[in-house]
Amino acid sequence: MKNSIGELQISNFIEMLIAERSISRNTALAYTRDLAAFAKYLQKRKKELETADTEDITKYLNGLTKSLVSKSTQARKLSAIRQFYIFLHDEGITKDIPGQKLKSPKKHKLLPKNLTEGEVNKILQASKSHGRNDYERARNLCIVELLYASGMRVTELVELPVSIVNGKPDFFLIKGKGSKERIVPLSRQAKMALQEWLEERNRKEIEKRKRKIPNSPFLFPSPKGNSHLSRVSVFNLMKDLARSAGIPPEKVSPHTLRHTFATHLLTHGADLKVIQELLGHEGIGTTEIYTHVVDENLKNTVLTKHPLSKNPKTAEVKQSPN
Repeated sequence: MKNSIGELQISNFIEMLIAERSISRNTALAYTRDLAAFAKYLQKRKKELETADTEDITKYLNGLTKSLVSKSTQARKLSAIRQFYIFLHDEGITKDIPGQKLKSPKKHKLLPKNLTEGEVNKILQASKSHGRNDYERARNLCIVELLYASGMRVTELVELPVSIVNGKPDFFLIKGKGSKERIVPLSRQAKMALQEWLEERNRKEIEKRKRKIPNSPFLFPSPKGNSHLSRVSVFNLMKDLARSAGIPPEKVSPHTLRHTFATHLLTHGADLKVIQELLGHEGIGTTEIYTHVVDENLKNTVLTKHPLSKNPKTAEVKQSPN
């Protein structure tokens, strides 16, 4: 980016978001890329970030539409640009806030993917035998059990400190988006898998200490170094387990288990407000989408299981003779 002033302001903007709004590292990276892409677009047209107007933003978005960029990505890019100009205005760098009145591209509301209880059981069974040794198998089973039992985001899972298991707790205190804390209970199966994993983990940590390698502070240590297991590693694990379980890999991800956790709770009668708290959603509206998932599942059950749905011809009723 040739515009050093614009580059500096983007950096200052991201630092503000991290400090004041506690945005995640992934969101910070996405916003940085979005603003850098917009700055590059402006440079090609001999314009700078500080002098751009609403027309420039509109043309940029139109170009994204022609390039078949998804509505959700366009909405995120517009959000980043809008917030950036609000920041510049607040800092006294610009007099106006371009793009403030632009409507965000309407996103298609896709229902969250979720698994059946049978599919979850298949993945759990697959995780028991997936791995090169007892250490990996215990870890893999524990990861799946915790994701399904708690509805945690994968980032929340991999960043869990090992100290969270002190005293064999019945629940975890999770720090989620925006550093907001919430309590998630652990199922009996999750606690059993956790105990087996801790035994294997402790053996490995003892071996590391003997070789004078520092112990990891995380519940799920990285195979290399002193950090935690990566999000990508868990994502790839889910794909491998799906293949082993005979389930299409594109149907399974860490986030799928989060959706499945919520959908199964709702199906079995849990209160929507409770599910909202467990997922860490800010508003009930985000959680309400799971009611549509349950409705869709019920409709599919009727269409596939009802006897009349299997036969396009209406069954004739034989009348008994008078």
